[in-house]
Amino acid sequence: MGFSRLAKNRKKSGKKGGSLVEKRTANLPDKAAQKEKRELLETERRQNELEKRKNPVYNEEYVPYLDPAEAEENVVKNRRFEAISVIYRISKWVVLSVFVIYMAFMLVTFREDITLENFRYLMRNVDFGLNTAVELENDIVYSASDSNSFISFREYLALYNCNNILIYDTSGNIALSSDIDYKSPCAESSDKYLLVYDKGGSAYSIYSYFSLEKSDIFDHPITHAALSDSGTYAVATSSRDYQCVIYVYNGSFKLINSIMKNKNISAMDITSDGGELLVCSYYIDELGRDMTELTALPTLTNESRFTLTLEDTVVYSCSYLEDGKFVLVCKNELRFYDSDGNLVKIYSYNSTNINKYMTSESGVTLISHEGSNASYLNAIKLDMEGNVVFDIRLPSDFVDILDGGDYVYFLYKNRLIRANKEGQSELALTLPTSPQRVVCTDKDVFVCTSTTAKSVRFDDK
Repeated sequence: MGFSRLAKNRKKSGKKGGSLVEKRTANLPDKAAQKEKRELLETERRQNELEKRKNPVYNEEYVPYLDPAEAEENVVKNRRFEAISVIYRISKWVVLSVFVIYMAFMLVTFREDITLENFRYLMRNVDFGLNTAVELENDIVYSASDSNSFISFREYLALYNCNNILIYDTSGNIALSSDIDYKSPCAESSDKYLLVYDKGGSAYSIYSYFSLEKSDIFDHPITHAALSDSGTYAVATSSRDYQCVIYVYNGSFKLINSIMKNKNISAMDITSDGGELLVCSYYIDELGRDMTELTALPTLTNESRFTLTLEDTVVYSCSYLEDGKFVLVCKNELRFYDSDGNLVKIYSYNSTNINKYMTSESGVTLISHEGSNASYLNAIKLDMEGNVVFDIRLPSDFVDILDGGDYVYFLYKNRLIRANKEGQSELALTLPTSPQRVVCTDKDVFVCTSTTAKSVRFDDK
C-alpha cells in the first residue's frame, strides 16, 4: 500500500513536470512577439515625436510683435524728397525705353555699316598684347626696294611696290600688309578706300584701313582707274568688241554701270561723291588732226550730261575741282571749265618747258624751267578760275615736288621748302639723308628715303 502510494505520487509528479515543460515551451514565441511589438511601438513613438518637433503646427516660428501704429510713427517722411524720388524713378524707365528704341533704330538704319572692318577700326588703338619691339618716334621703317611708291590714305601712309602693300598707322605700326604681284602698280586713295591696280596688267585690289575688301582680274589690260570719297570707283579696260569699257562700282563693290566706247581713253576722273564720271577719249579725224572727246557721265545712267569735242588737242589729265568745276591738262595749255562744261579760261604754256604738273581740288601747280637757264625753275600755282596765285623762283636741283592743296612742298637733298598760297616759303632743315619722296597725309608730312619715312614738323603760327 505504501509502495502503490509512492508510485502514484511519482506518476502525478511526472505528469505535473511534463505539463510545465510544455507550457513554458509554448510561451516562448509569445514573449518574442511581445518584445518585437514593444520595439515597434517604441520606434513609432520616436518617429511621431520627431515629426511633431518638425511640424510647424506644433512648433510655430517666433515672430516678434509689431505694432503698426508705432511703426508708422517711427517712419520719417519728406514729401519733397518723395516727389524727387518719383521723378527719378520715372526718368529711369523713360531713359531706358528711349535707349532701347534708339538701339533698335540704329540697328535697322545703319545695319550695312555694322561690319567687322568698322569694329576693327573702332578697336584700332587697343593693344591686347605686350609689345616689346623698339619704336622710333615719328619714324616708319620699311624694307628698301627700287619700286617703292608712297601715297597718303586719310591720315595714314601707304607704301606699295610690285610685291606688297603696307599701310602704316599714325604710330608707325603696320595696320595692313598684303602681298601682290603687279608689274606696274598704280594707286588711288580716298577717304574710304585705297585702290591699287596693275597698269598694263589685268588685276586690281581695294583696301580699307585693315583688310583687303575686293580684288578682281579682267580679261584685258587696265588703262585707268578713278576712286571717289564715297567708295564708288571706275576701272577702264577693253573688250573684244570695244576699244574701251569702263566698269563702275558702288561703295559696296556692286557693278552699277558699264560704259562702252570705241575710242581710247586718255584721262578719267570721278567726283568726290561718286555721282559723275569725267572721261577724255582721243581719236584722229579724217584730216589727221588730234581730237579729244570730253564726256560727263552720271554713274547711274548711260546718258551723258554734256559732251565736248576739242580739236587739235591732246589731254594728259582731267581733274575735278571744287563745286563741280574741272580742269584739263593738255599738251600746250590748261583749260578751266565750270560745272556746266563752259570754258572759263585757257592758260597757255607753248613757249615754256613744263617739267611737272600737279592737280588738287584747289587748282593746278606747274613746274617749268626759266627759258634756257636750267639752274632755276618757276613754280606757278593757279586757282580754280585759272588765275595765278603765286609764281616763285627756286633752284632746279629738286628731288620731289608735292601739291598739298594749301601748301606746295619742294624737296631737295638737304632741305624741305613749303610755300603757302601767297608764295611765302618756309624751310625745314631737319631731314634724313638721301630723301626720295615727300608725302602729305591729313595729319603729317613725311619725307621718305629708301628705308625710312620721317615726319617733318613746321612751326605753324
